[in-house]
Amino acid sequence: MVNEAHSTNSNAVNIASEAFISLAKLDHIAFKLNGYREIFTKTGKRLADHTSCRLGKWFAGAGKDRFGTSKSFLKIGEPHERVHENMNAAIDIAGAEDVSLNAVQHRIIEKCQTAEHASLNLFDIFKEILHETQSSETKDA
Repeated sequence: MVNEAHSTNSNAVNIASEAFISLAKLDHIAFKLNGYREIFTKTGKRLADHTSCRLGKWFAGAGKDRFGTSKSFLKIGEPHERVHENMNAAIDIAGAEDVSLNAVQHRIIEKCQTAEHASLNLFDIFKEILHETQSSETKDA
């Protein structure tokens, strides 16, 4: 009976951790979609920086509370900042320069590719965090 209770508790903690990470990923995807919209509409309207967005707030608050003991958690900052810097740079270029020029298009694409690469890195880090958290929960059970 006690083993079943521990197992149920461990499963609940794992599900909660996956839900936290899934919400963080969704926020990140929404940010990028907003960035692409701004690039295509050429408004020049910059998006939030990496500390002001929902993922940044999650990282400093609920995410830190839940996953702050994970050694991979601190890896989030650098790729997350790169996503923001590069998306905003692409927005700036699209809003201020002649996007019909191949050189300008190339610079926008380059910024977006850098942001996407950083985004993939970020998602790998989220996987590491889940793995570490689930391994830790298994040891504690």
